[in-house]
Amino acid sequence: MIWTNFICVKNFLKIFLIFTATIIWCQPTSAVYPVGEKIYIGKNILPSSVRIFCKNSPIPDSYFSVSRTGTVYVKTKIFCDSVRIEYTSISRFFPPRSRHRLLWGTGSLRPSSSQVQNAPPTASFRTSGSLLRGIRISNTGDVSSTGALHFQAEGELAGDIHITALLSDEGSPIQPEGRSVEISELDKVLIQAKSPHFTASFGDIDLKYDGGSFLQLDRRIQGIEATANYEKFEAQAFGSLMRGQFNSVEFSGQEGNQGPYPLWGENNERDIVVVAGTEKVWLNGQPLKRGEDNDYVMDYNLAQITFTYNHPIGSDDRIVVDFQYISENYPRALFGGTASIRPNKETEFSIAIASQQDDKNNPITAISDSTMQILQNYGDSVPDSIAAPQSVQTSNVKMSFSGEKYSLGAEYSFSSSDENLFSSIDDGDNFGDGFLASGTLAVAKPIKIFAGGRFLSSTFATPGRIDPADFDRDWNISTSDSGADDLILDGGASTGWDNGGIIIWLGQRKIGSEKSNRANISAHINTSNWFAQLSLSNAKSTSGERAVGTISAKRTQKEKLSLLQTDIEAERFLGMDADTMNGEIGQKIEYSRWDLKFGLNGGFSKYLLRRMDEWMDFSQTFEIGAYVGSTPMSINFTRRYFDAADTSAGEDQKSDLISMRSSFSLWGSSVSATYQVSRSQSEILKKVYNYVGEGEGNYIWDEEQEEYIPDENGDYILEYQPSGEFQPVIRSDGSFSFSAPMDFVPLGASVSADASFHSENQKDDFRSYYISPQNMFSDDSLTSGNFYAILRTNFLKRSPLGVQFTSSFRKSAYRNYSSGAEFSARQIYSIGIVGPLPLSITSDIESKYEKTQAFRPTLENWVNAREISISLALTRRFFKYLRTTAQTEYADIVDEGTSPETNAKRFSLSTNMTLSVKKITVRADAQRVLLSSQSSYLPYELSSGWNVGENFVWNSSISYRAGAKTELSIIYRGEKKASTDTRHTAEMRVRLLF
Repeated sequence: MIWTNFICVKNFLKIFLIFTATIIWCQPTSAVYPVGEKIYIGKNILPSSVRIFCKNSPIPDSYFSVSRTGTVYVKTKIFCDSVRIEYTSISRFFPPRSRHRLLWGTGSLRPSSSQVQNAPPTASFRTSGSLLRGIRISNTGDVSSTGALHFQAEGELAGDIHITALLSDEGSPIQPEGRSVEISELDKVLIQAKSPHFTASFGDIDLKYDGGSFLQLDRRIQGIEATANYEKFEAQAFGSLMRGQFNSVEFSGQEGNQGPYPLWGENNERDIVVVAGTEKVWLNGQPLKRGEDNDYVMDYNLAQITFTYNHPIGSDDRIVVDFQYISENYPRALFGGTASIRPNKETEFSIAIASQQDDKNNPITAISDSTMQILQNYGDSVPDSIAAPQSVQTSNVKMSFSGEKYSLGAEYSFSSSDENLFSSIDDGDNFGDGFLASGTLAVAKPIKIFAGGRFLSSTFATPGRIDPADFDRDWNISTSDSGADDLILDGGASTGWDNGGIIIWLGQRKIGSEKSNRANISAHINTSNWFAQLSLSNAKSTSGERAVGTISAKRTQKEKLSLLQTDIEAERFLGMDADTMNGEIGQKIEYSRWDLKFGLNGGFSKYLLRRMDEWMDFSQTFEIGAYVGSTPMSINFTRRYFDAADTSAGEDQKSDLISMRSSFSLWGSSVSATYQVSRSQSEILKKVYNYVGEGEGNYIWDEEQEEYIPDENGDYILEYQPSGEFQPVIRSDGSFSFSAPMDFVPLGASVSADASFHSENQKDDFRSYYISPQNMFSDDSLTSGNFYAILRTNFLKRSPLGVQFTSSFRKSAYRNYSSGAEFSARQIYSIGIVGPLPLSITSDIESKYEKTQAFRPTLENWVNAREISISLALTRRFFKYLRTTAQTEYADIVDEGTSPETNAKRFSLSTNMTLSVKKITVRADAQRVLLSSQSSYLPYELSSGWNVGENFVWNSSISYRAGAKTELSIIYRGEKKASTDTRHTAEMRVRLLF
C-alpha cells in the first residue's frame, strides 16, 4: 500500500513538473511588425497560437490567415502602421535532436572532449517548396514545356552566416497591382547570404548604389550584388541584366483631375508596361508614397498613375516620375562597383564605376535591313521612331578630409557614352567629365562658413539621377539639357543652437547662355510645443526672376488641441512675356477628444497675371477639407473651387474628394467598409488577346462562336491597352464586408456578406452624381463600372447535416472600349445541403437559380436568360485507399432576349476517382455534357463554353512518389466537343519537394 502510494505521488510529481515546464516553455513570443499585405515573422510557428493586436486591441481571426512557415496573410485592411504579434514557435515543441544520443546501456550520454572538438559545426536550416518540370504533347502537333518553381529557405550556416532564399517562377505574364505599399511579385528569385562582414544577393535585387554625387543608382535588377564591410574598408559590386529600361517623365497636373495620368517611354512610346515597384514619384519636389491610404496608386500594365485624396491635384502642380519599363528593343546589362578606404577617422578615399550597355548583337526584335542602314548611317541622329543600342560608362573618384574645425571634399567623375553602338559617326563627343569641391570652416563655436563648386561638361552622362526634382526650377533655369557646360558656385554661413538654426548662402549657376544668381536664407526654431520654419529664396536668370517665400508654424500637444499648423507661401515670377504672382495660405487644425481626432484644413491660392503693365486675375483656388478618425474609422472630405478669370487658365471647376474607412468588431461580429469618390479622367481602352502558350492563359478562341471565351486552360490572356483618348468622369470605389456568428440559432449558424463596386460616370457637377450603385448603372453617362455582392448563411453548423444559402449579384458595364459597349449582369441564388447517408456515403444537393443579362458587340441580340438547375453529388471512401464521387446536374435555360425565345437544356454526368496505394496515386475523372437547343449557336452566357450536342471531357493521371521528396506523373487529357475533332494531350511531369 505504501509502495502504491509512493508510485502515485511519484507519477503526480512527474506530471506536475512536465505541466509546469510546458507552461514555461510554451509562453508565446511577442514582437512588433510593420503592416503589409504579408507579414513575415521569419520562423516556423503554430498557426493556431497567433494573436495580432492593433494598439492593444485584438484583431479578429477572420482578418488574416497564417502559414506554418511564419507568414501572415492580411485579408482585411488593418488600419495600423504596425501591429504586435504573439506566437509560439514550433521549435519550442520540437527542439533540435541531440547529435550524441546513445542507446540505453551502451555508454555514457556525455561525449568525450575529442568528439566535441572534431564534431562538424551544426546548421539550423528550414526549407519548403517544390520544383515542377514537364512536357506536353497534343494530337494537333503542339509541343510545349511546362514548369513551375517555388522554394523558400532560411537558416544559419557555420561561420555565423545567415541564408535566406525565395525562388518563385510561375511564368505569369500578369503584373501585380500597385495599390499597396508592399508589392507582392508573381515571379521572384532572391538568394541572400549575410555574415558580420559580408553580404551576397543573387536574383531579383532592389539595388541602392551610392558611388558619389555623380553616380547614384536606384534600380531593380536581375543579377548579383555583394558587399563587404570592415572597420577601415567598405566595398560593393554588382552585375546584372536590368529589369526594364529606365526613364524619367515630368508633366503638369490638370485642375481637379486625380488621374489616371499616362506615362511614356524614352522614345515617347505610349504602349508600355512599367516594372512593378520601380517607380519614384515627386509632387512639387516632395517625394510621395505608394498606397491607397497614402499618396498614389499605380496601374503597371497600363503605365498610369492615379493620386489619392491626400493630394488634390491642380493645374499648378508639377509631377515627376522615375520608373523602369519593359523594353522590346535590346537586352541591357548593368554592372559596377565601389571601394572605400578610411585610413583614419579624418580621411576617406573611394572609387566607383558603373557601366550600362545594350546588347546590340542580340536584339529582342529582329532589325530589318532598311532600319540597320539608318542606324549605321545616321550616327546619334537616329529618328525617335527607331531604337538604337546605347551604352554609358561612368567612373567617380572621391576623397574627403575632416578635422575638429574644418572639412574638405572633392570628387572627379568622367564618362563615355554612345547613343548608337551600330555607328562610329558622332563618336567624337562621347567623353565627358565633372568635378565637385566643397569645404567648411568653423570660425567660431556656433558659426560655420562653407563654399563649394560643381562643373559638368555638356557631354557628361550617368545612368542615374544627379539632381533632385525641381532643381532647375529652384535656379529659375528652364532646362538643364541644352547641350552646354553646367557650372555652379556657391557659399554661405550657418549658425545653430539647441533649438534652432539659420543658414544663409549665395550661388551662381551658368549653363551656356543662361545664367542665374540665387540667394537663400532659411531658419527654424523648435521648442517642446512649437516648430517654426522660414525660407526666402530669390533666383534671377536671363529668362526672368523668381522670388519665393514660405513660412510654416506648427504647434503640437498631447491633449485636446493636438495640432495647429499654418503655412504661407508667396511666389513672384518676372518673365519675358508676362509676369505672374502666386500667393498660397494653408491652415490645419486637429482636435483630440474621446479617442477621436477631428481635423479641419483649408487653403487658398491665387494667381495674378500682368499684361500691358496691368494686373488681372488669372485663376484662384479655394480648398476646404475636414476629417474625423479613430482606430477603427476615418472620414475625409475635401472640396476645391477653381475659378479661371483668363481663358488660358481653363474653365471654372468644382471638385470633391471624399474618403471613408471603417473597421471594428462588436459582439463577436466584424465589420469593415471603405468608400472613395473623386473627379478623375478615364482613358478609352482597347481589348487585346495575347497568346502566351498552350494552356498558360485564361481565354481561348472558339470557332463555333467566333470569339474568345473564358477558359482556365486557354492559350490567351486579355489585356486592356490604352488608346490615348481621355474623358472626364466621376470615379467611385467602395467595399463592405460583414461576418457574425448566430449561436442563438439551434445547432449553430453564421452569416457573412461582401460587397464592392467601382464606377466611372461622365459628370461635370458632383451634385448630380448618385451614391447608390444601382443609380450609377442606370445612368446613361456611365463609362465603366462593376458591382459585386454576396451573402452566405450557414445553418446546422454543429450537426452532421449542413445547410448553406448563398445569394450573389454581379453587374458590369464598359462603354470606354474602342470595340464598343459591353454590359453584363448575373444573379445567383442557391441552397445546398450536405449530410451523411447510409453505407458511409456523403451527399451534397444543390438547387440554383441563375439570371443573366449581357450585351457585347459580337452578339446580335441581348442575352436575357434564366437558368434553373439542380445537382446531386455522392461521395464514398472505400477502405482507406479509394475515394469516389459521382455527380449529376440538370439545368433548364430560357433566353428571353430573342424572338422567339431560345430554349436549351443541359444534362451532365461526371465521376471522379482517387486511388492511393503506398507510393502510387491514380486519379481519373470523366464528364459528359448533353446540351440541346433548337438554335445551333448559343452565346457563352448560355452555353458556358459547351457546344450544342454531346460533349465529353476526360482526364487521368498516375503519380509515383519515388522518394520522400520526388514525384513522377503522367497526365492524359481528352476532349471531344460536338461537331469538333477529338483533342488528346499527354504530359509528363517531375516534381521535387524541398
